Amino acid sequence: RTNNIASTQTNDTRGIELEITANLMSNWRLIANFATSDASAKNANLDLVEYFKYADPIVRQILADAGVLIDPATNQAFINPAVDDPTKINQSRVQAAANGWNTLVNTTIPAITARTGQKVAVLQSVPWTANLATDYRFRQGPFQGLRLGVGVNMRGPQVVGNRGADTIRNPNNPTQRIDDPRYDATSWVRAKGYYSGTGTVSYTWRIKNPRRYVPKTIQFDLAIENLFGRKAPIYGFTSTGGQNTNGTNLVPNDGTLDDPSSYSVPGNFFYLNPRNFSLSATMNF
Repeated sequence: RTNNIASTQTNDTRGIELEITANLMSNWRLIANFATSDASAKNANLDLVEYFKYADPIVRQILADAGVLIDPATNQAFINPAVDDPTKINQSRVQAAANGWNTLVNTTIPAITARTGQKVAVLQSVPWTANLATDYRFRQGPFQGLRLGVGVNMRGPQVVGNRGADTIRNPNNPTQRIDDPRYDATSWVRAKGYYSGTGTVSYTWRIKNPRRYVPKTIQFDLAIENLFGRKAPIYGFTSTGGQNTNGTNLVPNDGTLDDPSSYSVPGNFFYLNPRNFSLSATMNF
């Protein structure tokens, strides 16, 4: 792939799911479910590690032909003093090749190799979800034919990124920032969980008319979405209605623009639709 390197990893998701339906009374029902999800990626870059082993002697030979030596003790590259002459080599390009090798062995390969043994959380995954719903139907008395219901959907915190880019003030120069040693690419940023509710009201009107084209029942259904009227933003990835910025954004540690250091917070957000009502009627003949 031009200008890109592709590799593989294993996605592994484990969890449990429980669902209970209880008829508390003949006209009162309760439904509850709960699910956990441990979604992670592991065994990443195994083919890249094998490629590094295969390509290592080839790259070393190319560098040697270009005038670069590699210290066997430190594995660091430098220009061969015997050819370090602008009449013999293009010094800037050869130095760039040596620098590229040093970056590869000091940073790139160790990071990729370390990733093979890491268990990395999957973006957009949530550790748990739950739903609770109940409805009550009046079967006699003045409210006969009326059914009332309410449901609540709950979602746990969502993985939206990592804190590998977090920084702190440089103790030796407070106007500069340095990497925050407390966090790395496996320190996860999670958006807070949230809950939402739905209410329902249903009434069935039975018509005692034997005529053929007169409906036997008319059922009226009222649904109330965003029952609790949530107006606050919900952070996390969403496929609809999302304000797409970044999975995470950096904000100053002390909350002012004078602080050069920063930490990661969730970026994308969306809103629930305002509390809304929908009414429908169904005729049964």
